[in-house]
Amino acid sequence: MSKFEKSGWAEKKHAKEFVENADIYILERKRLFMILKSFYKYFLLDSELERPIKVLDLGCGNGALTMELLKEDDKIQATLVDGSSEMLKNARENLEPYSHINFIHKTFQKLLKSESEESDILVDGFDLVISSLAIHHLHLEEKRSFFSYIYNHLNHGGFF
Repeated sequence: MSKFEKSGWAEKKHAKEFVENADIYILERKRLFMILKSFYKYFLLDSELERPIKVLDLGCGNGALTMELLKEDDKIQATLVDGSSEMLKNARENLEPYSHINFIHKTFQKLLKSESEESDILVDGFDLVISSLAIHHLHLEEKRSFFSYIYNHLNHGGFF
């Protein structure tokens, strides 16, 4: 059993409570959404890419960050990753109207392991990698490996 599976995030009740109270737990949440959308509009939306922008949402929770970006650009091709099946279920429900969304149920540790085994499920590069309230759960060495993983999955000129 992994460390993630032993955490509260593996429990349906814990995930549900977080989703219901996220705006209380994260006092500046709406302001942070505005900053993310402003960054997206300035650096990516007006870029010269002739294809949809590819976004990787790590520790996506209920998909809130991706939902905010979709308000700015509904053509985004997004891949959402979360270790919590309950959170991923919420994200699927919230993003159901969009057909260009991919959902992956994996912990960060399993993502890192899949890359080291050369069976990485994330073969595409991304223009933007986002994560909110998830990476801090990793230990220092895991963070180093994970930041390298993120860098290796960014397209040239991509943002994290």
